[in-house]
Amino acid sequence: MQAELIDFCQAKGDYTENRQIAEQERKRCKAMGVDVNRVYSLDELVRGNDILFSATGVTGGELVNGIQQTANGVRTQTLLIGGADQTCNIIDSLH
Repeated sequence: MQAELIDFCQAKGDYTENRQIAEQERKRCKAMGVDVNRVYSLDELVRGNDILFSATGVTGGELVNGIQQTANGVRTQTLLIGGADQTCNIIDSLH
């Protein structure tokens, strides 16, 4: 598995304000020693098993459902992956 950083403009659109934010993010990454043009391996991104990954759907996707309005409130779905115990859970919540 690999990951690549994308800047704010790629994620949010190429507007003046977004370009300024993207430039600030690039400078911050450079100051921290992060190469924004490099593709990182999973082992480089995550060192060890003591991690927790969480993703809550806003729009529907392959991993989780998006936000749904129901008669009883708003339903969300969250994916939790635990590294230490190697668990994968889907949590359905009603707000």
